[in-house]
Amino acid sequence: MIIRKKLIKFDQINKERMNVPISDGMNFDQIDVKPFSIVIPFSSARLESLKFSLDRLNRCVGIDKCEIVLVLYQNEFVDHDFAEYSNLNLNIVHSKRNNDQNLFCLSHARNIGLKQATHDWTLMMDADIICPENMCKVLSHPMMRNVNCIYCTDRINFASREDLVQVDEKKILGVDNSFVGFFHFFCKKRIDDLVGGYDETMLSWGREDCDLMMRSQMFGMKVIHLKNNLPVYHVVHDYDTVEWKIEGSDERNHTKQILNALTKTLRMKDVGNIIQ
Repeated sequence: MIIRKKLIKFDQINKERMNVPISDGMNFDQIDVKPFSIVIPFSSARLESLKFSLDRLNRCVGIDKCEIVLVLYQNEFVDHDFAEYSNLNLNIVHSKRNNDQNLFCLSHARNIGLKQATHDWTLMMDADIICPENMCKVLSHPMMRNVNCIYCTDRINFASREDLVQVDEKKILGVDNSFVGFFHFFCKKRIDDLVGGYDETMLSWGREDCDLMMRSQMFGMKVIHLKNNLPVYHVVHDYDTVEWKIEGSDERNHTKQILNALTKTLRMKDVGNIIQ
């Protein structure tokens, strides 16, 4: 119970600091795209969702100036064909998983991508996120390049891919605005200097993003919400509990996040190592 109360307190701090809006109605048409890296962890089990996401990234204005690091995070290497995405500069990195149970450790996968990224500004993105065509321009605006800030946005949920052909507000199932892991943008060097990366002792996925935000905020970093200028989209789907999530991982990760705060374990070391 004490752990849960402290977690609520930290989450309230997170939410308060996230309420720092970027002005509505900003004009991004004249913005020149500044290169950045996009890190997307995936496994063969989610290839179809990834390809739909890449198809939309392929349409983003200025995406050819950016780099996309695809982290193939599974014990076996599979040579997937991404040749159809002509505008995308893809760097595919494979690593085995960091645990004997062959569980998806999103922290490890994210850290691998972060370490392999060649541009200092890095967008951490899930493999099932659909980006608007002006995404690169928005993230190139000078207001989105403050090294002391982490930028995130809302995720708008739809029932099917057909609903995304022409976004219709009447078909929105809901909006995720309480989590940041599916899309967050920051200065790689600044994050590395302060917190080193994600906590790889966390199981499966969940809370690893909140934990990174919390530790960054304890160093004075601010979280800026771009929901008014850059919402992203998502088709709701089920999760394979064996592949992605195991029973008890949420509770364990919640507890680990609080322990990181209470013990001031703020900087992760020796993370992002590729396992052959």
